[in-house]
Amino acid sequence: MLQGKPRFALFFLSILSFCIVSGSVLFYAFGYRFSFERGVFIYGGSITLKSNPVEIDIKIDGIRIPDEDLNRLNQSYHISGIIPGEHSIEVSSPGYQTWSKRIVVRSGVSSEFWNITLPRQNYEIIAYPGTTYLTRYFQSPEPTLFAGIHESPHRIGVQIYDTKQEINEMLYSQPDISFAFEKDENLEWSPDADRLVFPVLSEGKRHVLSVDTETKQIRDLSNELATFSLFRPRFNPAVRDSLLYRSEDKLYRLDLNSATDENRPLEPLLLAEHILAYDISGSDVYIISSENGRLYRFGADEKNPDFRPIADVPLADIDSETTLVVYDEYRIAVLSKHGKLSFFNAYMSENPLRTLAEQDISGVQFSDDGKKLLFFSPHETFVYFIRPWEVQPKRDQDSIWQIGRFADKISFVQWTKDYEHILYVKGPQVFVTELDNRDRRNINELIRFERPPLQVLSRVSQNQIFFVKDTGDSSELLSIDFPEFNNFFAE
Repeated sequence: MLQGKPRFALFFLSILSFCIVSGSVLFYAFGYRFSFERGVFIYGGSITLKSNPVEIDIKIDGIRIPDEDLNRLNQSYHISGIIPGEHSIEVSSPGYQTWSKRIVVRSGVSSEFWNITLPRQNYEIIAYPGTTYLTRYFQSPEPTLFAGIHESPHRIGVQIYDTKQEINEMLYSQPDISFAFEKDENLEWSPDADRLVFPVLSEGKRHVLSVDTETKQIRDLSNELATFSLFRPRFNPAVRDSLLYRSEDKLYRLDLNSATDENRPLEPLLLAEHILAYDISGSDVYIISSENGRLYRFGADEKNPDFRPIADVPLADIDSETTLVVYDEYRIAVLSKHGKLSFFNAYMSENPLRTLAEQDISGVQFSDDGKKLLFFSPHETFVYFIRPWEVQPKRDQDSIWQIGRFADKISFVQWTKDYEHILYVKGPQVFVTELDNRDRRNINELIRFERPPLQVLSRVSQNQIFFVKDTGDSSELLSIDFPEFNNFFAE
């Protein structure tokens, strides 16, 4: 009988050990962790993240998470069973800059980071031959085709480049003239990328030229119009070979093939009078009336426009130098001469028209999905959230975040491809910063030049950023691949 007691005790201890171990395993599997500080099991939290590039190392509180402990689904990672409380998280990859934050993990809640971007430590720079004296770069609707403005001593020119066919040719070149870009004007590509329109100044007179990129035919539209001035020409998205332009406070449509006789001048069609500004979005034209300060829209193909009002409330502090930036009929930004930014948000039923900034705003840019508006001054950057954002970090509709404030002037402020990062230039340095305001914002230098670049342009459709580099006595077009291109099914 006594011999059976040790056996029973051993059996009991084995059963007890099994229950403890199996229970601990089950607790661990369901996300519970033992807190030695508290002496109890605590239901843990988790972290979910998605990074570009995909192949990364993750550290929590300085300890690398083994690959076998990472639950990976496509390009995202999930780490469970983290004891609630404050933790540091670090994401790195060889050859890339490191991303890090301090976060608070909560019991039963996943802290999500969906937009982590790691810039490279050093980028391979692509140079484009034949771009000496290039001062501005204009991307066409075709991915491989772009135009450049050349300004050398006593001569200007427009050159086109086709990176696929390796074509590099001058379309237009003249001595002793200059480009005449007014406010909000650019070199304009036609929707089919077969024609260019741009203004020049010759002997004190303004000329608007149209150039056929295939035949190289140059037309002086200002001469063909005879008595009409022509400002801010834009190609009509609804009618081929048709321009919209302003002349004083009137808006005209000009069909470039309307003159059947070579000696007969082009005949513009009057679309609207008493306008302060206009913009095109989709197949509609948007205007601000100087008579009542109201916004209207009409179809770009209409010869007798049906003016449809947009907002019941008139705009304030607007003049002939007002800039209109339209996403669609529900989202419209209005920027005054002195930098006052007003915004019409039809999703705000009670107060659709509000002031986002009283002064000093120099530019605005919508995100591709129309949910966010980037706006900036020479020293600050902001984002206005047009629609609610339910993904972490959550943002309230009709709220404004200040993204950055700088002692030195910044320039070329713009979105990057994910619209969760902002690109800007400060002196000779090009930076990218994230919107995520949990802990600190990660700010990374992409590239540094000896002189401030003449232009920086993010080409989001091709994962590229273009730079017009100032070399002192000339210039050069360069690009880098950013962000990294990740295959959706990458392993």
